[in-house]
Amino acid sequence: MTERIDSAVMSSKIPEEIKVNHKRFSEWDTGITPKDHHTIVQILIDGKDRNAVDNEGNVLPTLVYMAREEASTPP
Repeated sequence: MTERIDSAVMSSKIPEEIKVNHKRFSEWDTGITPKDHHTIVQILIDGKDRNAVDNEGNVLPTLVYMAREEASTPP
């Protein structure tokens, strides 16, 4: 996920396939920077899903990706 965000920032645009899969990316425009972007929260693994297991069959806990807004100006 970090690589995709960095790639989007460097190119100043979000690829269409990412916009489709991640609704928050659709709100980004050419003004995005690594320090000034919307907050991103995505549940990668839902801890309630008994089918989400590791290699040994243990149920995985909830895993959440979060990138907070780091705007240089206060809201």
